[in-house]
Amino acid sequence: MLRRLLCLVSLALACATGAAPAASAAHRPKKAARHAHGHRAAPRCRAHARRHARRCRAARARRHAPGPKAPAAPPAAPPVVPTTPSQPPAPASPTPVQSLVAAPAAGPLRWAPPKLVNPITVDVGNGFTRTTLSTTQDYIVKLPPTLKQGATAIVGGHNVVIVGGEVTIPLGAVDDNLHRAAIYLKGATGTVHVEGLKIDDPGGELFDGVTIAAPDATVQLENMRIVGLRGGQSSFHADVVQPWGGVRDLRIDHLTGSSDYQGLTLQEDLGPIGSAELSNVDLTALNPATLDGGGHMVWLTTGSTTCTTYPVSLSNVYVRPRTGRTLANSVWPQLNAPIGCHEAGTTIATWPALPFTGGVQAGAPASGNYVPMGAAGLGYASPGYATP
Repeated sequence: MLRRLLCLVSLALACATGAAPAASAAHRPKKAARHAHGHRAAPRCRAHARRHARRCRAARARRHAPGPKAPAAPPAAPPVVPTTPSQPPAPASPTPVQSLVAAPAAGPLRWAPPKLVNPITVDVGNGFTRTTLSTTQDYIVKLPPTLKQGATAIVGGHNVVIVGGEVTIPLGAVDDNLHRAAIYLKGATGTVHVEGLKIDDPGGELFDGVTIAAPDATVQLENMRIVGLRGGQSSFHADVVQPWGGVRDLRIDHLTGSSDYQGLTLQEDLGPIGSAELSNVDLTALNPATLDGGGHMVWLTTGSTTCTTYPVSLSNVYVRPRTGRTLANSVWPQLNAPIGCHEAGTTIATWPALPFTGGVQAGAPASGNYVPMGAAGLGYASPGYATP
C-alpha cells in the first residue's frame, strides 16, 4: 500500500509540472544498475503509471487547447524521441547528384562548324594527351564525358571540330608550353572549331586556357568559359587565349574569361596573325595573391614598343580591371603608352591609329557573363548558329 501511495504522489507531481516522470540525476546511475541486473518496477505501480500518464496528457491538452477561432488540431503525431541540442538529429541522406547538363547560351552563335568530309572521330582520354592528325583529313575530336585533368594537344588535322567538355590541369604538370595549356592547337590547315568548353583552375596550377600555333588555319572559339587562371611575370604567363605561333583568322564569339595575369594576348610572336574577330567577350582581371605583373586583359600589338599589328574587329568586348586600375591601363596599347598608337578614351578604349574597328568597354555586360556558369562544359547543348 505504501509503495502504491508513493507511486501516485510522484505521478501527481509529474502531471502538475508537465514533466515526464523520471528519477533524479543523483539516483539515475543506481537505477540503471538495478535495471541492468533484471529488477523491474512493481506491476501495480506500472498500471497506475499508465492510467496517470493518460490523465496527465488529457489535462495538458485541455490547458493548451487553442481558442475557439483556431482551427482544429490535427491528429497527434507518433511520439518522437527527443534529441538534445548537442546531439542534433542525423541529417537526411543527400539528394543524388545529377549529371551535369549545361544550359544553352542565349541566342545563336556567330559561326557554324566547318563542313566535314568523311570525318574520323577521335576520342581522347583523361590526363595529358597529344593527338596527331593528318593535315588532309577532317576530324571530330571528343573529350571525355567527365572532367579531363590534363592538357589536350591537337597537332595537325584539316577541318577539326571539338564540341563540349571540361578541362583543367592539376598541380604537378610538366613545366612547358605543351603541358601547361588546357587546349593547344598546332599545325591545322583548314578550320578548327572549338565550342562549349569549360576550362578552370580549381587546383591552383599555372597554365594557359587556349594556345594556338596554326598560321595556316582559321580557329573559331565559341561559347567558351575559361576562368580562374593563375600566373605571373616571373613564373608562368597564364593567358586566357594566346595565338603565339600564329593563326590565319582568329574568331571568338561568346567567351567569358578571368585570369590574375593576362587575358587575350593577341600579339604576333612566333608566327603571323592574319586577322582577329572578337564579339560578345567579357574578361575579368583577378586580383593576384602576390602582385607579379600582368593585368592587361587585351593585348593587340607586338611587344610594348611597336605598333605592329593586323586587322581586328571588336564588338561587345568588356574588361573589368583589377582593383585600383582602370580600363586605360588594362589594355595594350594603353592610354599613356609612349608610342603613337596608344588607345584613346577612358570608359571605351579605341585605337584610331590602328586597323581596328570597335573598341573595348569598361565593366561587364548588363546581362552578366556572356557564358554564365552552366552554359559550357559537360553535357553541352549548342544554341545553334547565325551563319550556316
